Amino acid sequence: MVRGAIRLVGRIPRVGRPMKSVIEAVRMYKREPRVLTISAVMTVGVHSSFAIGCYLIACGLFDFHFSNLSLARHFVVMPLSAAMQVIPLPMGPTESALYYLYPNVRIAGPIVTNGQGLIVAFAYRLITILIAGLGVFYYLGNRREMAEVIHEADQEETSGRSAD
Repeated sequence: MVRGAIRLVGRIPRVGRPMKSVIEAVRMYKREPRVLTISAVMTVGVHSSFAIGCYLIACGLFDFHFSNLSLARHFVVMPLSAAMQVIPLPMGPTESALYYLYPNVRIAGPIVTNGQGLIVAFAYRLITILIAGLGVFYYLGNRREMAEVIHEADQEETSGRSAD
């Protein structure tokens, strides 16, 4: 009976296939409460790290006391702006959200001026690009060693199969 209802939902034009996928995912994870709990805890950790990181960026960029750019404001604004990252553009949605939300979210402390959220977003992007660049240099510097390790693993796997 449930399978038939899911198939009917899947036939709805335009939205049926995505809705069917969501329903099937919910049904699958319903049986795995431990996985959902771990995922929720990890999500809280990621969003907290993002908010704290951007708070520290803001404190480093602007000549304010810590109370002016409150951590509470960042715990509201940053997860909301991070939700914009689902839009598949390399830059734009998150920065636009921060540009709008930073001065408009009213939590204790003075009002933040226009443009500060955009500056924090660009600084965050620059830091992530620099970290990715370090990763590229690390990869290029160790490419030969990685190839050797992969080759050895392939040989071990091949010799393990021939022993069977």
